Amino acid sequence: MDLNGIVSQVEHVPLTDVKPYNRNPKQHSNQQIAQIAASIRNFGFLVPIVVDESGEIVAGHGRYFAAQRLGLKVVPVVRAAHLTEEQVRAFRIADNKVAESEWDPDMLRAEIEALQVSDFGVESTGFTEKEVAEILDEIVREERAAKPEVEFSREMLLEHNYVVLYFDNPFDWQVAQDKLRLKKVKDLIPRKGQPVGIGRVIPGAPVIERLRDE
Repeated sequence: MDLNGIVSQVEHVPLTDVKPYNRNPKQHSNQQIAQIAASIRNFGFLVPIVVDESGEIVAGHGRYFAAQRLGLKVVPVVRAAHLTEEQVRAFRIADNKVAESEWDPDMLRAEIEALQVSDFGVESTGFTEKEVAEILDEIVREERAAKPEVEFSREMLLEHNYVVLYFDNPFDWQVAQDKLRLKKVKDLIPRKGQPVGIGRVIPGAPVIERLRDE
């Protein structure tokens, strides 16, 4: 297929020059628009709005409404000048339909886990905290099923009593850091080679107070 003349150039136009299609079959909830706006804020406007010659939206209504919410004056667009009226109508449906694909659960969990370990906000992916917890919970179950029970021994120092908690997965460790208000120690994690666990010693009394407050 010859793509000469079909691949469009990105233009930057005033948002007021872009017009929504009043019969758009794809509806966008306020939550979805907020997620798209957050994505644009975090990563930039990486996917242009597709418009026809008159500036009417062919694809990208969600990005248009997100741009409005962000107060953007100028947005990137590409013009589908090579499409007929019938092709534009069909593309509006096809563009949304082909996006309805399934996730590879193993790959998704691996990518989410990598974001967690690197301390990058996974909320920017569009998944809710509950959805992320469910995704990572599967990792926890798999790791616990694969690991034998760890023999644990309690010891007492001469002047201090202590309890040791160990975490065999990054999700529980992240929860513990949040609940106990532990400072990040990402710089202590080796950049290369075999990763090692991170130990913490903190006063017990403040932890008890926080648990009582909850």
